[in-house]
Amino acid sequence: MTSPEAPATPRGPAGTRQRIMDAAQDLFAEDGYDHVSVRAIAERAGVNLALINRYFGSKRELFHEVLNASAVFPDLVGGDFATLPERLAKYVVGRATGADEPSPAVRALLRSSNSPEVRLILAERMRTILYEPMAARLDGPEAEAVAGIVTAIVSGAQSVRQLLGPDVLASAGTDSAVERLTAVFSACFAGLEPAESVD
Repeated sequence: MTSPEAPATPRGPAGTRQRIMDAAQDLFAEDGYDHVSVRAIAERAGVNLALINRYFGSKRELFHEVLNASAVFPDLVGGDFATLPERLAKYVVGRATGADEPSPAVRALLRSSNSPEVRLILAERMRTILYEPMAARLDGPEAEAVAGIVTAIVSGAQSVRQLLGPDVLASAGTDSAVERLTAVFSACFAGLEPAESVD
């Protein structure tokens, strides 16, 4: 008789790949990048060690895929340019004050923050997901500098929560925090126009 408790494990290459991803995410969140071996991931996933190299190439690429699948950074740059300051402000306040437990991917990042290899991965992601799209969205001689300032503010949200707690940014209320941060981002964009989109 089949137990009704656990769903059937997907079969085939897609199912195997997903089991590897799930095992890696759990182990990275538990122990951090440097303390997790590819062998341990294979054992947790119940697969042959060679399959990890076949599907991902390396532990570094597997970690990168775990982050990509979890969408640690949403698309903050697209949409109406007029509402961009407020959307950025809401994201920052949400990251710093959210009551929800960090996702496994965020826990993996926090557990792995001292790893030089993970820092390189994060630098690459920060550049390609936030900094470069923001610089491309702005038009003007200071576009890259402003993109760097915005990236610094946005990326610091999780650090504020981790170091000072979730209440510090919203001690006067989340609406007030959003309003003030919206003003900060609006000041950053002062004198800049959105770059013409290329369809």
